[in-house]
Amino acid sequence: MKTIKIKIYSPKELWVKFWNRFFWPRRKQCAEWMDFVQARIEHAIITEIIIDYYSKGLLGESMTEQLELAIRSAITKVCEEGKQIISTPIE
Repeated sequence: MKTIKIKIYSPKELWVKFWNRFFWPRRKQCAEWMDFVQARIEHAIITEIIIDYYSKGLLGESMTEQLELAIRSAITKVCEEGKQIISTPIE
C-alpha cells in the first residue's frame, strides 16, 4: 500500500518558498552588478569631477587625494550594504 504525504504550509511559509525560489536568484544576480555600478560611480565622480576640478586649479593636490579617498570609502560602504540587502534571501 502506498502512502501519500501532504504538507500544508502557512501563507507566510508559501510566500518565503516562492520568493526564495523565483526572486532571490534574480536579486543575487543584481547584487553581482553592484560591482559594475560601483566602478562606474567612482569613475564618474572621481575622474570626471574631482580630477577635472584639480586640472582647472580649483582643488589642491592634498584636497584632491583626501576627497578621492573619502568618496571611494563612502561608495564602497554603500555598495556593500546594498549587495548585502539585495542578496540575502528572506527567512
